[in-house]
Amino acid sequence: MKPLRTLAALLAAAAVLRAAPAAPQGYPTPTGEAVTDLAGVLDGAQEDSLTSLLARLRGETGVDARVLTIRSLGDYRTGDPDLQRFANRLMNAWEVGDAQRKDGALVVLAVADREVWVALGAKYGPSFDERMQGVVETEMVPRFREGAYGAGVVDGVR
Repeated sequence: MKPLRTLAALLAAAAVLRAAPAAPQGYPTPTGEAVTDLAGVLDGAQEDSLTSLLARLRGETGVDARVLTIRSLGDYRTGDPDLQRFANRLMNAWEVGDAQRKDGALVVLAVADREVWVALGAKYGPSFDERMQGVVETEMVPRFREGAYGAGVVDGVR
């Protein structure tokens, strides 16, 4: 009798696992509520500052924005041809933003690749892409050139 219950439990678990959506393979898992620093470029104060800024943004506007730093896109076997595709797919995988409002934002810095991308929800449209490019060029890149990656991320998010 006991083996039949065990078999039934295993079959039920298999059915649940089969029905659950599969997580995309190769993408990193978030380590924090809003900030995942896998490249190790943020010091404690910078991470706290970002976490606070992003929590305030969410509290005041409802917008879910997050930050991810990685060493290199090549460290992940996702099949994404570039950081833009990686960031956009990761934003969906992490379910960043409200699904109905499509208002999320995800900043991804790939340090060794010397690339940064700000993925935005569909709500924002092309004019916001241009604005984000301006923020990257004026606030982030100058700090990155100095080797101050953490400061560049904080300045850009601010």
